[in-house]
Amino acid sequence: MIALAAEMRKTGGADCVAARIGGDEFGVVLSANCDALTAPRLRANLKSGIVCSIGATGKPVFVSASVGAAFYPDDGTTVSELLESADKSMYAQKRGLSVA
Repeated sequence: MIALAAEMRKTGGADCVAARIGGDEFGVVLSANCDALTAPRLRANLKSGIVCSIGATGKPVFVSASVGAAFYPDDGTTVSELLESADKSMYAQKRGLSVA
């Protein structure tokens, strides 16, 4: 899981923070001063998949993701509110309802 978070951080850029929240859920936090294209680009990259080496064998593993986005302060002002908004966004994206 550390390797996967590291690949997500690379995809998000130098100011990005990526961490496992629990189970198969990860959170990615982008800098407030990133450009307007960074979040959509990160979503597209993660949805199309990333490859990372996991485990003792170091064999490459392909992983894709459903991504929910939340923007401070529009989608919430607390961590709890932002996580809830991102979770709702992710499920909408999985159902094909998200336009973000």
